[in-house]
Amino acid sequence: MKIELVDQYTDFFDDIWVYRSGEEQPCYMYAVNERGHTPIAHNPVLTDSYNHITTIMLMPQNGCKWVLRNNLDFEQAQVYMDNISKLMNACELINWKRAPERTIETALKLSDLLGHTF
Repeated sequence: MKIELVDQYTDFFDDIWVYRSGEEQPCYMYAVNERGHTPIAHNPVLTDSYNHITTIMLMPQNGCKWVLRNNLDFEQAQVYMDNISKLMNACELINWKRAPERTIETALKLSDLLGHTF
């Protein structure tokens, strides 16, 4: 089922990628949808619901919310949350130079961790 957005500060994501966009830029997680890539910065909070629907929502400190386009069952939501947590950790390790660099060409992708494409 497709989720309907209920406010102007929320947008959909279809995938999440982790990469550094330039040598001097920090590594970010990027919300990926049909309009492109938008960085999700400022230590997002990860939750498994939006508007009383089981899905995935990321809430960065800047007030924007990113919601997975489709609803999930509880077990699927847990798998998504575990893998997004792995992406968050990978991004931190890249920023601390404790993991290999990632560019847009070599980005870590949620869809790859989940074993499918969106």
